[in-house]
Amino acid sequence: KLCLCSEPAPPKSLFAVNKTQTSVTLLWVEEGVADFFEVFCQQVGSSQETKLQEPIAVSSHVVTISSLLPATAYNCSVTSF
Repeated sequence: KLCLCSEPAPPKSLFAVNKTQTSVTLLWVEEGVADFFEVFCQQVGSSQETKLQEPIAVSSHVVTISSLLPATAYNCSVTSF
């Protein structure tokens, strides 16, 4: 079984723009081709079992994450698929 599949290049240059108390818009640059991106944000200091929300699948290079807690730090990751 031959697969001419190439791994999607990871996004780079992730920017947080339009920050409010409860939301943030994430914007990134992609090198290569990806079908979609999965964005996941987790509260800093929370355990891995404590999920803030389900990952969000988007096809563009920008997404707004809302329903965040005010005065709370988050780590967000973007994965290419």
